[in-house]
Amino acid sequence: MERKKQEAAEFHKLVSQEKNKQLKYNYQRAYNRANTWYALDKVEYERLRSNRENFLQQCLENYLLSLQASDQYDTDVLRVFSLWLEYSDMPLATRAVAKYLAKVPSGKFALLMNQLSSRIQAEGTDFQRLLSGLVFRVCQDHPYHGMHQIFAMQNKLSAKDDAVRSKDDTARSRQNAATQIAGLLANDKHARKYWMMVSQSDELYHNLAMAKNDQTKVGREIPLEKFFEAKELLRKIPQLEVPPATLAIDIRPDCDYTKVPVIRAFKPKMSIANGLSAPKIISAQASDGKFYKQLVRLPQLFIEQIG
Repeated sequence: MERKKQEAAEFHKLVSQEKNKQLKYNYQRAYNRANTWYALDKVEYERLRSNRENFLQQCLENYLLSLQASDQYDTDVLRVFSLWLEYSDMPLATRAVAKYLAKVPSGKFALLMNQLSSRIQAEGTDFQRLLSGLVFRVCQDHPYHGMHQIFAMQNKLSAKDDAVRSKDDTARSRQNAATQIAGLLANDKHARKYWMMVSQSDELYHNLAMAKNDQTKVGREIPLEKFFEAKELLRKIPQLEVPPATLAIDIRPDCDYTKVPVIRAFKPKMSIANGLSAPKIISAQASDGKFYKQLVRLPQLFIEQIG
């Protein structure tokens, strides 16, 4: 279609410029022929485009209806998000998602929290409104599967990091969107308790990750008492009754996380792993009696299970 359009435009230009009547007549005939083919191709293109949009709409709606009605094909949530993201600039796709998204249990999207949260922006588009609402709903219903990401995204780490972020409009917009969601969580009747617990515990982990000490040599075990930040972590984390950040918690359809194992204590020593930010390796003991070895490091708050 585009080739025929360009060809017709070239012949039209030649017709307007040609002085020889015979050549002008020939160019006019060629223009009419090219323009006719362009019109036919355009009709076919519009038909195919319309069919494609209809199939896309039906696909998104049927996937969401399936996720709403059954637990048998929950992995289809990956395809839903992929399609929605690919066509997020099409109002039709967003309208199709908006029609049924609120009826799909948020837990089915919880495993995609990293991907969902990485796409939020502080924008007023329908896509961002739906996406931010979904991220908030995941955090509200499944706090331990979503709140850590929101804290890490909205947390300001250092003046240097802020200077870098100020040059990146996308990163700044994402941080602003995360801050907005954090504000909603802090004011939500159900989520407020969990948000305060998670954000305060993550702040303590963050402070430990930032801590520097002359004794921070790779591979060396250091008493936690040597760090003020570590002593704060030892004292406050058990009081917050939060589960280890790396504990694998199953998605609970009833959204009841009151009986998950929580941290009771830490081993008295930590070691330093290899890395520019001197990552700390600590071990937390949970109420289930198990120890969870964790690596706490920067540049962003990152807690991962090791061993």
